[in-house]
This record gives sequence, structure tokens and C-alpha cells, in this order.
Amino acid sequence: MAQYEDLYKILNVSSNSSFEEIRLAYRTLARQYHPDLNPGNPVAEETFKQINIAYEILKDPNRRQKYDFLRRYGAFEPNIYNRNFGDFPETIDFEQLLNLMLQQLNEYYNMIFLRMRKRIRSFFHFFDRLFFRE
Repeated sequence: MAQYEDLYKILNVSSNSSFEEIRLAYRTLARQYHPDLNPGNPVAEETFKQINIAYEILKDPNRRQKYDFLRRYGAFEPNIYNRNFGDFPETIDFEQLLNLMLQQLNEYYNMIFLRMRKRIRSFFHFFDRLFFRE
């Protein structure tokens, strides 16, 4: 898996930049690293590809919003604890991530509230036997 680099750093803009600032930075860098202006330079070609990928994501408001959400919560950070997540895919769609999170919340909800329901039932059963039945 390739090393992650922040898309905003690739384009040399801040995360709260406007679309016009992103477009201007893209055009400047694309002109500087274009393969036709740098023939035979593999570093310039790779940089040009990264610039194009970054711009394709950041120019679309929906994709930028999803990227910012995932970036804010550390989805692109390297796994410093080297945890084993089982069959967790390397790439995941935003909707899949949301579904996984909701499934986990549903499991925790069931675990907590089912226990509470059992305790409440046993309390009322005890209360009923104590005061109303002999």
C-alpha cells in the first residue's frame, strides 16, 4: 500500500482554501510538472499524477467533503499500533464505512439496553412479589 500524502499538501493549499485557490494552485503545479515540459523526468511525471489525483478529489464538493470528514477523523493516518482488523478491506467506500459504524452502534445498543431491560424486569418482578403477593 502506498504511503499516504495529504491532498492539500500536494497542491500547497490550506484545508479551508476556496475552489478558485485550489484551481489556481493546480494549474500552476500542473504547468510546472507537466511531462511534455519535463521529458524523461520520472519524478516530474509521478508528481504530475499526484497533482491530478488531488485536484480531481478536491474540485468536486461532495468528494472533498467526504475526504475532509475521513481526514479529520484520522482515516488516512498510518496504523501505529499495528492492530489486526481481520478481513477489513484496504479501500472502503464512505457508505460502507458508515454502515460498519452503524452496525457497531447497533450491537452496543442491543448489548446495553437488553441488559437494562432484564434488570428492570427483575426489579419489577421482585417489587411485585414483595408488596402485592404473599
